[in-house]
Amino acid sequence: MQPSGPLLLAYVFTTFMVGTACVGAVLVLARLRFDELAHAFLWFYVPLSVLVLAALLLALVEVQPMGPAVGAPVLEYLEAFIGRYGVMLALPLFAHRVYGVASGPREAALTGLVIAAFAVQHVTEFVLGGAWDARGDAAEDVLFAAVLGYTLYVAVTRRATGVYAPVARRFLVLLLVGLPGMAFDLFVVDGPGLRLYPLWYCAAGVTVIVTLVGRRSASAGAAPREWDLTDREGEVLGLVQQGLSNGEIARQLSISPNTVKTHLQSIFHKSGFRTRIALIVQARHHPIG
Repeated sequence: MQPSGPLLLAYVFTTFMVGTACVGAVLVLARLRFDELAHAFLWFYVPLSVLVLAALLLALVEVQPMGPAVGAPVLEYLEAFIGRYGVMLALPLFAHRVYGVASGPREAALTGLVIAAFAVQHVTEFVLGGAWDARGDAAEDVLFAAVLGYTLYVAVTRRATGVYAPVARRFLVLLLVGLPGMAFDLFVVDGPGLRLYPLWYCAAGVTVIVTLVGRRSASAGAAPREWDLTDREGEVLGLVQQGLSNGEIARQLSISPNTVKTHLQSIFHKSGFRTRIALIVQARHHPIG
C-alpha cells in the first residue's frame, strides 16, 4: 500500500532534513580538521542529496500541483539523471577511498562508463523518443545494479586500515542492509511512490557523522596509535610535527625524499588528514605517546 500524498511528503521531507543536517555537520568537520574522510564522504553524499531533494519536490508536486511551468518532468529529470548518475559514479569512488583501492585506471574506466551511459541515454531518448524509453530505463537499472554489486564486492573483499576502518565496517553493514531496498526502488517501484533510498540516505549520513565525531573524541588520549602507523611512519610524523621539510627529514633519517613522500602519503591516508598543517595542529593537542 502506497502512502498518500501528505504522508509521502512528510516522509521525504523528514529524511531530507536529516540528510541536510548531516551535510552541514560534515562540512564543519571537513573545514575545521582538514579531514580527508569527511571530504570523500561529501563527494558521495551531495549527489545522493540531489536525488532525495528531487524526490521531495516530486512529492510536493503530488500534494500541490504547481502547473506545467514547474511540472514533474523537470523534477523527474533531476532525479533520474542528475541525482541518479551522480550517485552511480560517486558510490564506487567513495568505496575505493574507504577501502584503499588505489587504482587510477579502474576509476577512469568507471567514470567513462557512467558518463558514456549518461550520454547514450540522452541521445537515444532525444532521437528515438518513446521507442527507447523502456529499453533505456532497463539498461540504466542494470548498470546501477552492477555498480551496487561492484561496490559490495569491494566492501566484502577489501580490509580498510587506519582511520577508515570504523566507517568501512559500518559501510559494509549499510550496503548489506540497504541493497534489498535499493533493488526495490530499481526494479519494483514504477512511477511516483514510496522509495526506500531516503531512509538509507539518513542512515549513511548519521553513520559517518557518528564515526567522525567518535574518532575525534577517542583521539584525546592517543590519536597516532589509532592510526596504526609503522615505526618509520611514526618517526616521519614526529619530524613533520616539528616543522621539518621533506629534505630535512630525509637527511635526518638517512632516506630519500621520495621515501619521505611515500611515508607521508600513507600517514595522510591512515590519519584522514590532508595537509601538514593539520598534522601539526593535531600534535599540539594530542602529542605522540
